[in-house]
Amino acid sequence: MKRCNDSRQFPSAWRLGLAMILLVAGQAAHAVCVQNSQQLNDVLANPNFFVPQTIRIVQGTYNVLFNILGYNPIPANTALRGGYTQDCASRLIASGNTVLTGEGLGFSLYGNLTLEGLTFAPPTPAGVRLTPDQNFISGSQVLVSRSTFNSPLEVYFLPEYDDVVGGVRIVDSLFAGNTLNSECVIDLKLAQGSATFDMRDNTVVNNPNTTLGGICLRNSTAFASGGVLLAHDNIFYGNGGVDLYSNSPTLELVDNIIGTHNYPPPNVTPVGTLNVDPKLDANYRPITSPLSPAINSGETDNGYLPATDLDGGPLVVGSRVDRGAYESGIDDYSLLLSVTNSNDSGVGSLREAIISANLNSATNIINFAIGSGCGPHVITLASPLPTIRSSIYINGYSQPGASENDIDVSENGIYIGDNANICIVLEGAVNNIADGLLVPASAPANSQLLVHGLAFSGFTHGAVTLYGGSAHTVLGNHIGGVV
Repeated sequence: MKRCNDSRQFPSAWRLGLAMILLVAGQAAHAVCVQNSQQLNDVLANPNFFVPQTIRIVQGTYNVLFNILGYNPIPANTALRGGYTQDCASRLIASGNTVLTGEGLGFSLYGNLTLEGLTFAPPTPAGVRLTPDQNFISGSQVLVSRSTFNSPLEVYFLPEYDDVVGGVRIVDSLFAGNTLNSECVIDLKLAQGSATFDMRDNTVVNNPNTTLGGICLRNSTAFASGGVLLAHDNIFYGNGGVDLYSNSPTLELVDNIIGTHNYPPPNVTPVGTLNVDPKLDANYRPITSPLSPAINSGETDNGYLPATDLDGGPLVVGSRVDRGAYESGIDDYSLLLSVTNSNDSGVGSLREAIISANLNSATNIINFAIGSGCGPHVITLASPLPTIRSSIYINGYSQPGASENDIDVSENGIYIGDNANICIVLEGAVNNIADGLLVPASAPANSQLLVHGLAFSGFTHGAVTLYGGSAHTVLGNHIGGVV
């Protein structure tokens, strides 16, 4: 590898110092809007070392000619921001909006660099390499924000002296579906000195061809005095090797989902780590039925994070931030669940809705949307439903085609007749089920069940059995009879 004091490619020390003097003197930042691959490559190939530069990239796919094995200088205080509309009139960040592809991107850094709203998808076995080199300004930061990587990312700190300090911050970004062969999908390496690597609200999943780990922190030589990893509210799961690897104990792990790991005992005791399946859909978002453990389980204070998640939605919905790059939109102050089939179990079933509701201490609403009409839709239970341990409103009248009784009361104040149309039936006779819905004596005293618009058939003990909780309501149901 060429050294950055090669005068054929890089500014000399006095030029770099002069550049810094000019910046301090108040040179205005320069912004440029690029709309095709040629424009982007021209800007990257002709950097201005004297003026901070923001490169605004219009939505689309760009073939970048910077090779990862080359030594491509990026001036201090450069920002590459994607997601812009035509002529950079407005901006919308989402995964896949602005794609950078090519043989791999390799940048030699002099100072601050921001990568935001970009999707990196090199087609060849390369990836993205960020190398702060010997003229890297002490204290400079690399920020990767709200971006998607379908390729590996390597950050390699190689300062000239042991006391040169830098930092990397990666937030609200997705590293998934990488099929390229690599040791790590995120490789944070330190050759000399010290550096802080800060990861917040990222999703690193489904990268099967990594041999060492999904995310790696490595002090790669004896001259590295300390690489520090701060990892808060991330998902590291389903990667080749282990999901988190470190040869350094300088770890601060808070509220992460980590499938597997290999690291020495951390010098700060991990807090809130879950070693469970994060339950993500095909687009790596947390699912709501059954409820993903990532939802509303991060930190109560999102700190100095962006206001929005990877696709532009609010970063915090509910009492806590979701773990990972995507916020689900589920407000745990009032959780709305939908039953979409009459299966005994599985995604979209009443059983899974009750399981999810039991995980939330606030009020839960279970609505029905089975098929396009009334049916009736019979849910034949193969085993007892989970006991109810939270406040749940089960609304059978939410099913399309269902309607409540609207016969007026008679003169003596009672209803005569019933014209309700009930479309959801719980059936217990086939498998000799004792109770349809059961609130056990051990349920919290403030848990409350409201059952509205269901039919119950064939239960040997009780359609609705209430031992615990308080202030329950059973209203407008049909109890008894044969389906």
